[in-house]
Amino acid sequence: MVQFQVISHKTLPWPVEPHGVFSWCPTMDLVAVTSQDASTLFVFRLNGQRVWSLAIKGVKIRDFVWRPDGKLMALFGEDGSCRLYDSDKGKLVALLDESLSDSRYLACCWSKREKEFRSLGKFDQLAEMDIAKSLPALSQLPNASFSESLKILSDDLLKCEGSTSDLLIAGLDNGELSLTLYGLFAIGRSQLKSLKTLRFVNVVSSEDLESHYAIMEDTKNVYIARIDTTFVSKYGAFLPVVSVTISQTLNIMSYLKGAMDVITHDCKPFIDFNHRTMSLLEDEIKQDAAYSSLDFEEPGFKLYDLLLTGMVSKPVLQWLTEYVGERGIKKWIKLGNQALEGARKVLFTYVIPGVERLILHLTKLSGYAKWSNVIEDDLGMEAALFESAIEATSDLLRLVYKLIADINSEQRLFQNFIDWLSYALQDITSDDPIKDRYFEVSDISEYITLGLNESILKNLVKTEESRIPKLHSYYDDVVEKTDIIFESVKMNMRGMIESGPPISIFQKCPGMRIHSDIRIVKENEAFNVICMLHVHNSKKLQLIKLKHNSQSPEAPKYYEIDVTELVHENLGVSAAFIDDREILLLSRPGIMEPSSASTSSSTEVSTDYARPGLCSFRYTDLAEGTTKLTRDAVIMQSYFDETSNNNKEGTMEGFSPLAMAVNGLSGRRVGCMIHQNHKDMLVFDLDRDD
Repeated sequence: MVQFQVISHKTLPWPVEPHGVFSWCPTMDLVAVTSQDASTLFVFRLNGQRVWSLAIKGVKIRDFVWRPDGKLMALFGEDGSCRLYDSDKGKLVALLDESLSDSRYLACCWSKREKEFRSLGKFDQLAEMDIAKSLPALSQLPNASFSESLKILSDDLLKCEGSTSDLLIAGLDNGELSLTLYGLFAIGRSQLKSLKTLRFVNVVSSEDLESHYAIMEDTKNVYIARIDTTFVSKYGAFLPVVSVTISQTLNIMSYLKGAMDVITHDCKPFIDFNHRTMSLLEDEIKQDAAYSSLDFEEPGFKLYDLLLTGMVSKPVLQWLTEYVGERGIKKWIKLGNQALEGARKVLFTYVIPGVERLILHLTKLSGYAKWSNVIEDDLGMEAALFESAIEATSDLLRLVYKLIADINSEQRLFQNFIDWLSYALQDITSDDPIKDRYFEVSDISEYITLGLNESILKNLVKTEESRIPKLHSYYDDVVEKTDIIFESVKMNMRGMIESGPPISIFQKCPGMRIHSDIRIVKENEAFNVICMLHVHNSKKLQLIKLKHNSQSPEAPKYYEIDVTELVHENLGVSAAFIDDREILLLSRPGIMEPSSASTSSSTEVSTDYARPGLCSFRYTDLAEGTTKLTRDAVIMQSYFDETSNNNKEGTMEGFSPLAMAVNGLSGRRVGCMIHQNHKDMLVFDLDRDD
């Protein structure tokens, strides 16, 4: 019998829980698995080396799925949230769903469409022109440890490699369905009436993304349901054109939000320092013996008196010498330059290019809305609404240019003010003060009366004050106007999601644990949906086959695979699809019910089928009804126990697996198992060693 070839056997640096998330990257030799408490996701290479890990504060990881090209991944939390990460460094790309409702994601699938949509007409091809492609790429935002900053996606990374479109579909425990195009355009949750009382267990998409099949359950039965996303065929070639542009728009808006967070981080210390320093002067004024509430003067007026008369009042003298001092002035200069120069740099380097591209994308969408009735009427994109959004974005761009000019002006005023304050301190404290110094009194007085309390930076940074800064207000206006447009598009798409009545395929017993898998396979130029159900501790696999794209519902065909001749009764079984032809069967000890263990303990077992191991067999061309699987049907097989006759290095002997994950894609075809100690990882080849 041909054995599985072991590629690597390594010990992981941290214990993991493969019964949580355990998944192969479709295109790279990477394995994702969660920690034992489900708080952290680890990504390992085949040699056990950690590539990166991520944890969401206070959120346990529920599920996880790779994009078909392996460049992005979606992570679903126990709190009902969905986050998008890039698989290169594990950096957050987008928060797709931050719902804190009681519903939880239970099943997910990310599929791509390789088939081209119908060609656009001769003149419609002009719609594919994209001026933004001729612009230089946006600069990546600084790595920020102060917030969960977002990574901007390039247009190449936004699209799934080798596809015309891709769709992330996820099912929840309340029967709701969530759809996302291109990883960023979240269509939202849709509640289908026929599925309202059911829970999603597994889901798979057809290769054209027009139909999807889900394994669902309630307390009594297991069902299979077909879900049709008719908007895919309805919009045709306009779907990727519009969806990609909307995704690019959402991507840039997240980018601008991240840039504003950087400005807040750079400027807030300076604003707080100004407030704290002037509060100290105010306290000194109030403590002065000559103070009364009737003749109280603002701190700025005391500094203004010093500027015009050169006479130092007692509160100002105490404030300058005891609180500010030379060190305080140096810190003031450092924070001021960092805030003003940093804000100007972020506005010029990140915000302006981002807003310019935002105008381009909105203008492009506006053109689409005027171009075709399919887009305007069916998608719900009204050209008039885009004009309002473009005007709001143009206002934002004008504001940014004005803010840069105001920052330049304030930096000049601040520099004059701080030079004068340094001179005043030296004049008070030095035995040999400098007499011949000249200052722009108008600049200093302007900064004292305006800049100290009403800095231009307050138009950029959210503080504890209730008012919203101008930059954020203008940005929020753009978000509000675009959200109205995009919500209309999403609503129309959600209205084109349909589902017929689910078909009952299995009757459950109380307390029964059922493992399932589902895929769409091509057989004799036709596509069939194959469901695999496996009752915990059973030695029988249930396969249910339905015709895909059948115009009229047909009764499903049932196949039962009995593996009792391959697996002894005292061993447990796990099964997984390798591809459209083969199933991988894992038999291992230690997972039987106590009654089963006691029954089999008195039986002396000496045959091969009593030994735990791994084997693959073909499941196509089975006859309806029950098929007893024999050793003649096994394609490849390896044993774990130490009694194996094969003692060569690199075998599976002595390995006690807990769970397995399979990547049966052409060109990959590898499997991985995690040991019962939760730390050892064994990687093996799924093909014959020819």
